[in-house]
Amino acid sequence: MNVFAEYADELTLLAAEPDPFPALLASRHGAGPWRRTYGRFHPRQPSYCTLLYEPGDGALPLRVSLYRKAVAAPRGEAVAGLGVMRVALPTDDEALDTLPAVLARHPGATVVRYRPQHRCTFRAAHGAGAQYVKVFPSGLQPRLHAAQQALWQRRGELGFAVAEPLEFDGALRSMSQAALPGRPLLGELRGPRGLAVAAALGRAAATLPQSALAADVLPVEEPLANTEYQADSIVALLPEFAERVRALVSRLRRQGARCAPPRRLAIHGALHPAQWLRLGDDGLGLVDFDGLGVGEPEFDVATFVTELRYEKRTAIPALDLCHAFTSAYAECVPLDAQRLALYVAHKETAKLLRLARAPRPDAPPRFALALQRIEQAASP
Repeated sequence: MNVFAEYADELTLLAAEPDPFPALLASRHGAGPWRRTYGRFHPRQPSYCTLLYEPGDGALPLRVSLYRKAVAAPRGEAVAGLGVMRVALPTDDEALDTLPAVLARHPGATVVRYRPQHRCTFRAAHGAGAQYVKVFPSGLQPRLHAAQQALWQRRGELGFAVAEPLEFDGALRSMSQAALPGRPLLGELRGPRGLAVAAALGRAAATLPQSALAADVLPVEEPLANTEYQADSIVALLPEFAERVRALVSRLRRQGARCAPPRRLAIHGALHPAQWLRLGDDGLGLVDFDGLGVGEPEFDVATFVTELRYEKRTAIPALDLCHAFTSAYAECVPLDAQRLALYVAHKETAKLLRLARAPRPDAPPRFALALQRIEQAASP
């Protein structure tokens, strides 16, 4: 019996409609309406599932940790069919122990993204404008701040605006940057002008590897190392797929060995379509450079097109949008088709891990379908 079968009753309740937690959180904590924005199934840990709920009024999100046994969750509250829950604020996160002190410096701040034990980003006032402040659990922030400073110094070489870095506090493990005065561009990309928008983004994105920024930043993590970690995590949850997952990783390793020698250019590192902003009538802005470093431009293109392919609300077929972006990018920075396909497979493997961690009873068959699709795409 795999762990999904072992937890079938709990996972069925967690996937039910309506979600049982919003009403429960409203009765205990007020505010709301509470909306689930994150969920991870991790049955090998003391807490078998972590959920994140965000309110609609700017209040702090709530992390719900679920346990089967009350002894593992002191001061927890029993929830019918789900065991015991513990509810915590981001300021209770033991990995982000400096967050309360940082938030105390910014009264009225609004949390915009929180991932338990990983990072918290909030928006706060800054003079007549606003800033985004990030709090980290470890020592990454000096490197990130140095990269942000280098990016700002090279901004004149780029086809998009970037945020000005502001304060860095090593003791509090926090860094901040000014807010770009733009609006999300994803709606335009989904709309009837999507092809023109995708092409404009491709040309703009290509100015990053064309810049001299590679001399100022450090190499990014090798994608294969991350893929191998993801494979280990998948096998721990779904051991029945171990042979196929290992075979996929081996195939990707062989594909990488056959590629041309890598280029070492500046890349964004997490070039999702949602990272783009529209500034004014036709200006562009790009945010969230936490993955900035020296790497291969095919990695950025693979990230963009892999995410865009899963967009379902586009006026123009998503594959056509991907082609427009890739073609425009390649006009400025030539792309290795074999390496691009390799990195698309790497990005798809990351999506496999998210499927394997989904707190729902049908995760294994959904995972199997996705794995089959990636195996077919990666076939020689």
